[in-house]
Amino acid sequence: MQANWEPRYSRSCHRIPWQQYATVEASLRHFSYNVVALHGCLQSEIQMVEKLGHVMDKVEELGKMSQFREIRDDDDEIVVTFERPQINTAKNDMSSYGGAE
Repeated sequence: MQANWEPRYSRSCHRIPWQQYATVEASLRHFSYNVVALHGCLQSEIQMVEKLGHVMDKVEELGKMSQFREIRDDDDEIVVTFERPQINTAKNDMSSYGGAE
């Protein structure tokens, strides 16, 4: 059975262009490898953005920890204190995301 656009060949298959079919097959295979590789790159980039979001959350948390905090006394007076951030634990948390070592 042959496609409509192909010329009719003899029954002995001597005139079928197998070499051209093999060339087209190799080109399509190479193209599909590139498409699969590109798909993998795009998926890994999305995962990297998510990973970067986790690191940014940790940095934001460190920034909030190092700010001045207002604490109200029993007399409703505002006392400003400075809380020292826990650098060691935050550094360990960030190293698990590929941040500071």
